[in-house]
Amino acid sequence: MIKAMRQCKDFSMILFNGIKTNKISDENKEEILVDWLMLGTKMDQSTSFHICKEDKIWCGMVEVNDTMSIGFVFHDYYIRFVLLPPEPEMGIIPEKDWYDIWLYDIRVQTSIALLIKLIKDKYPHIIGSNKNII
Repeated sequence: MIKAMRQCKDFSMILFNGIKTNKISDENKEEILVDWLMLGTKMDQSTSFHICKEDKIWCGMVEVNDTMSIGFVFHDYYIRFVLLPPEPEMGIIPEKDWYDIWLYDIRVQTSIALLIKLIKDKYPHIIGSNKNII
């Protein structure tokens, strides 16, 4: 139980702070997202992964049971996470409400863990000295 609580606390800190990186090239952003999308096909069918490029910005999003849960945006020197509302009409969801819905959902945690593990294993030059993120 304590380990699970610590894991959720670590997960919430990653979401809140994002991940600082070395410069991520546009080519690496695209490769990472495509690799992450392919890894997502191995997850439970209730989870779907989406990627897009809008105004030269690469983004990813996770849906659980056709409900938006979390997104992330690649910037040149960090990855920022976005807590998504269950319904787009809701606009911005308060952090506490999002945590009540998604913090303990293993599918959401796994989707972000896959992204981080992929970057650490396949693109270690991007993480640089920030090796203690997971």
